[in-house]
Amino acid sequence: MSTTVQVVVPPVAGHTRKPATLKSEWRKRDPKTWTFAQRFFERADLWPLPPEGTAPVHKINDPVPRLAQRQIHRFLVPKLLVTFGLHALILKLIKKRALHPLAAFAFYSGAFKAINSRVFNFWRVLGAKHGFLDGEHERDGVPDGHESKVAQSLLFVTTIRPVLSTFLAYNTRDQPFSISKLIPLKLSIYTVALDYWFYVYHRLMHEVDFLWKFHSRHHKTKHPSTALTLYADEWQELFDAVVIPGLAYLTTKQFISLNFYEFFVVMIYQTFIELGGHSGVRCYATPPNACFGLLRFFKMDLDIEAHDLHHRRGYKKSGNYGKQTLVWDTLFGTKMPRDETRDEHIEWNQHVDAPWY
Repeated sequence: MSTTVQVVVPPVAGHTRKPATLKSEWRKRDPKTWTFAQRFFERADLWPLPPEGTAPVHKINDPVPRLAQRQIHRFLVPKLLVTFGLHALILKLIKKRALHPLAAFAFYSGAFKAINSRVFNFWRVLGAKHGFLDGEHERDGVPDGHESKVAQSLLFVTTIRPVLSTFLAYNTRDQPFSISKLIPLKLSIYTVALDYWFYVYHRLMHEVDFLWKFHSRHHKTKHPSTALTLYADEWQELFDAVVIPGLAYLTTKQFISLNFYEFFVVMIYQTFIELGGHSGVRCYATPPNACFGLLRFFKMDLDIEAHDLHHRRGYKKSGNYGKQTLVWDTLFGTKMPRDETRDEHIEWNQHVDAPWY
């Protein structure tokens, strides 16, 4: 496991911490008795929460620090540059202009998994330092008896998304680092397009009885963590991993080009936001592709608490259906008011100490 802060902070006076919705006791047992899936989470460093008792517990009105968008870029951009640099080095070593599509998929599938394993660590470290939203409740980890399902979900999505990007966008004429200067604009368009399709299908799953059965498993967690981002019925996983990103890509292409390497960039940012939205970390963090500040100006920016409230207070009827923005929730009247990350609670000049590795 990566090193995390080990300072034990007593609970807030008058608060008795309530147990997690989904029990996760298996890590307290002898590691020799662990299953293959349980060992997977430990050895792959994918346990989503800091050690028990090490994260501070806050009152609802306590100040909330801010995660600046530049800190997110500082974390993600070097990893993307290393990925493209390794690709360019491989091409030089094998004296080829381009990788075969199958080789490109294998390489970028590995890169996608490696980067997102560090994203798990990013949110775990921040949780240890700054605590979690609705802190009187424990966060759900990887629940007992469902370790294999959670592991399979993570492996499926981190494999199938590179398959999707290779199928839709890979072109042997493009070269590593062929990233347009318009990538911030492309990222913004993709984000809003993605969130439109996600909003529609997400809201339908909540409000149409027949479709709810495909989404109800995901809502068994009321206080999720990053590991439960993709914990869902197999049909929902397919839509989350393939259908919705595919529709977003095709929609974006109607407005602006998006090559394979740019598509890889936007999917890395997309997954970072999805994991962060399920992390429950108590800081004000908005997507680093917030449309040049326009979403904040129009109060359509999504932060971590938005999706946390969706899980805590929503069931078959809910709100905050968007997972990248609150554009469509605002337009269609399903935005939920914030509790802990209201403007008056945020320490705008107090940035969290975010990891860069």
